[in-house]
Amino acid sequence: MAFPKVVILDVGHGNSVVVHDTKGNLVFDAGGQNTLTEYLLQAAMKEIYALFISHCDKDHLGGAINLLAARQLRVRHVYLNPDPLKTGSVFGLFRRTLADARTRRGTRVHVGLSTDQPANFSRGEARIEILAPTPEIAVSGVGGTDLSGRTLSGNRMSAVIRLVVSGKPILLLPGDLDHVGLENLEATGTQMSSRVLVFPHHGGRPGGGNAGEFAKKLTRLVSPELVVFSNGRGKHNNPNPVIVDGVRQAAPSAVVACTQLSEVCAKDIPNPLPHPVSSYYSAGHGRGYSCAGSIELRCNPSAELFPLVRDHGAFVTKNAPTALCRLPLPDVRGQARTATPRKRT
Repeated sequence: MAFPKVVILDVGHGNSVVVHDTKGNLVFDAGGQNTLTEYLLQAAMKEIYALFISHCDKDHLGGAINLLAARQLRVRHVYLNPDPLKTGSVFGLFRRTLADARTRRGTRVHVGLSTDQPANFSRGEARIEILAPTPEIAVSGVGGTDLSGRTLSGNRMSAVIRLVVSGKPILLLPGDLDHVGLENLEATGTQMSSRVLVFPHHGGRPGGGNAGEFAKKLTRLVSPELVVFSNGRGKHNNPNPVIVDGVRQAAPSAVVACTQLSEVCAKDIPNPLPHPVSSYYSAGHGRGYSCAGSIELRCNPSAELFPLVRDHGAFVTKNAPTALCRLPLPDVRGQARTATPRKRT
């Protein structure tokens, strides 16, 4: 049996994940720049079967402009929810590029992404589950309200997507889900467990509510072995220590990895620049910003999920003197407590 290959791309501040499956390539979010397209061209890809956009923020959608315009690539399907509040230049250019791809290249655009649409989506061994939003929330949309009367932002409407391989949940992608979106998802009773969690907001605070409690609740619901922060060095100093602390309290045995080396973990970049931990295209490598870089996941149940964990640990030990993923957890009195050793996956 051939198992899919999953790559969590280092796109800097943003999100993009590529699934290479036996019956087509899938992309989840596109980052904000050209990294996704450069990676796909480097990998000699000619077609993307489906592009899923969790929500319309430019750090999740902006890279789709170059992807849709690339003559060497064809995107067959695009799935997303509308956002009538988006008026910026990036969103406007995305819409014009989407129109060109639809009319000139046959890209099919599906406006509507919820737990009922698309139903039973699979390519090869990978099955895609849309865990949120539900249809009754999606029908109100951004600017509307949920069933409790709370205003729906783009983040609260983020599509939450889970990748399942051979019946096993491998990867959870919650977009930029915030505390209200998480409460609505939790209320459905949907199982969210997954071996890997790409944390929302790139490790930043999720808007209102208690950030640490949000991190703990989401992590406990997912129970991951690996938590990835798709962050950009120089952007908001992510991941936030409060978020990382919440994650580590909820899942002390999980591996924590950032795509780029945060200023919180290392004030200075390594000199000389080390070889990248991952051999995949990484937006941060040329400037010495990569930490875990672009991360490959192995979906074969008998293989290591994250094969570069030891290399990543060695890199952090050498180059990140204040690494949040390695330092002892502070308690509420400012004293240190030791985290349970993380599981080797």
